[in-house]
This record gives sequence, structure tokens and C-alpha cells, in this order.
Amino acid sequence: DIDNLEDDINLAFENGARDMRIIIQEAIGHGDNYRDDRDRALFDLVAVNGYTYEEAARHLGLTRRQAFYRYRQVTRRIVDYLNRRGIARIEDLL
Repeated sequence: DIDNLEDDINLAFENGARDMRIIIQEAIGHGDNYRDDRDRALFDLVAVNGYTYEEAARHLGLTRRQAFYRYRQVTRRIVDYLNRRGIARIEDLL
């Protein structure tokens, strides 16, 4: 039915976007990706709220170098988590 084709495409896109958000939220929320609450707060400040490493470090009592290192470790663990789920590229989420 050609009249409903556009609705089907839009629905597929909405479902795919929702699935992608769920997978990303699971990866970000997975407890093994963080060593402690400070790692989780650092990731939230930098990745979600757009703080610089310097700003986040100041709030968390870290040096900029420590903040940078810890943030890189968290992001590496998140990428590893996604890889274990079979997602190697951003295109795999789409």
C-alpha cells in the first residue's frame, strides 16, 4: 500500500532511534564502566554537561591530568561495552 509507505518509514526510524537511545543509555549507565562515583560524576560533567577537564577537575578535587586520564578510561570502557554488544561503529546503531 503506497499510501502507508511513508508512515511505515517514519515508524521504523522512530523505533530505530528509540532502540539506539536505549543501547547508549545502557552503555553509559552500566556500573562496570566506572571505578567509583567520582568517575561517574566526571563523565556526567564532561560528556553530558559540557564541562572542560579543568572545570570538572576543580569540582571533583582532581588535577586536570587526573580528570583527563579517568575520563579516557571511562570512555574506553563504554566503547568496550558497546563492542561486546556487537557495535563497532556508529553506523551499527543506526
